[in-house]
Amino acid sequence: MEEVKEKGFLVRRYYSKEETKELVNNHQIELTYSEDEMIDGWVGRPKGMLQVLWERGWINKLELEKYGADGKASQKDEFGKVREEYKRYVLRTLMSKCLDFAGEQSAMEYLLSRLSEKSGEHEFRLLTSPKYHCELAGEGVEYVWGLAKRYYRSKTLEEKRTKANFHKIVRESVEFVRKEHVINFAAKCRRYMMAYNAYDGKGDPLTYKMIERFVKMAKTHRNIADQDKAFVEKAWREAVLNLDKN
Repeated sequence: MEEVKEKGFLVRRYYSKEETKELVNNHQIELTYSEDEMIDGWVGRPKGMLQVLWERGWINKLELEKYGADGKASQKDEFGKVREEYKRYVLRTLMSKCLDFAGEQSAMEYLLSRLSEKSGEHEFRLLTSPKYHCELAGEGVEYVWGLAKRYYRSKTLEEKRTKANFHKIVRESVEFVRKEHVINFAAKCRRYMMAYNAYDGKGDPLTYKMIERFVKMAKTHRNIADQDKAFVEKAWREAVLNLDKN
């Protein structure tokens, strides 16, 4: 019907099938046409663990239904851990055994390596912190963010409503953290480092609960604002009092 319109014919809103055939035949328009079918490949698309492992010969095609990213529910024990005889079907475990995959650079590591090459004078490296205890990152940087967020949340919605006010409050939040805060937070972080160093690798595996015995933390171990809220709140109150005195 679009081709009929292009020929200058005024098209009604609705035509029956027979009327359509007659109309297009009168305008020498083909009712059928052919076009190439595009079959999507892997270019620009993530393959996924199953496909990558299949290409490397890790997958048994006769047991495809047994494979899972973290193991099937039926393959786990009462504690939620994959039983030993089924670990060969856990895709994440199989991927960790591929040396090139384990040694692959992250996006941030790749960026810094390219910056180092481009600079020619300076070397940029990414130092990662141990998993599960985010307070070790950057010698207390999570505490810095926690204090900055505490300042930001103390402001009302009216004070942050416009874009200009939002940017202003964000800058104030960052500037609120002073040198003495950073020193205090770094000391707190080092106490965690000492707790890790105190473990000699013998006996029971190092657990979150064991680490907390050294530093008396509270609540969760993911969000530093909740995990060490009392510590950040204390720094917040002291900073506010100093501002009032000044």
